[in-house]
Amino acid sequence: MSEKWGPPLVSPTEGGRAGFNFSFAQDGFVIPMEIGWQPEFGKGKMTGHYKLGGYVDTSNHPDPFTSIDGRPKPISQLPGKTERQRGAWYVGADQMVFRYGKAANQGIILYGLAGWNMGASLPNQSQYTLGIISQGMFPARITDAISFFWTRQVVNRKITRMQEMQSDMGLPLLGGVSKPQSSFQVLELTYTAFVSPGVKFFPDLQYIIHPDANRVYPNALLAGFRLLAQF
Repeated sequence: MSEKWGPPLVSPTEGGRAGFNFSFAQDGFVIPMEIGWQPEFGKGKMTGHYKLGGYVDTSNHPDPFTSIDGRPKPISQLPGKTERQRGAWYVGADQMVFRYGKAANQGIILYGLAGWNMGASLPNQSQYTLGIISQGMFPARITDAISFFWTRQVVNRKITRMQEMQSDMGLPLLGGVSKPQSSFQVLELTYTAFVSPGVKFFPDLQYIIHPDANRVYPNALLAGFRLLAQF
């Protein structure tokens, strides 16, 4: 019996603002790529992970701003031109800089990630994340960790231009938002607690700067938790 293999298939339709499209129709492939390096430094064998990667999406997607005749869509009233290919690339790293004990990740770890989307039809243009993780600082809780992350996401400039033009023309904005979107930031503090084998508890505190990527809503402070059970 022969077995066929290939890159993941892609649906030609886009999901909604907070949902998925479950169509089985495809018109392309997603081709992921990544290279990495995992060194150890010093007598404490402080490990790091360094990665460079991305993906290519060969499916067709409509441009959110430019129509098939080259003019802005609100002016031409025509469908968006077809983008034949899109993708993204990223560079990221984490590195232990101080060790508390002999366990694998028992120490202070610095984290960084930068990603850039290459395509007119993707919702975001770039994302940057910096963080610090402290795991095993308490000798009796070597698997527990506390982490702090800062993230900034920038909306695709074509989506911003589309929303700005729609706002000037008194039209409903793309995505159903109240004002044109630009960027937002998130500060997040999380504790990871191993309650029992296979059960993790994650209390979480987030401060969101410019929710919905515009200045309509005030900055928001959110608190919550997750409970993860694996058997």
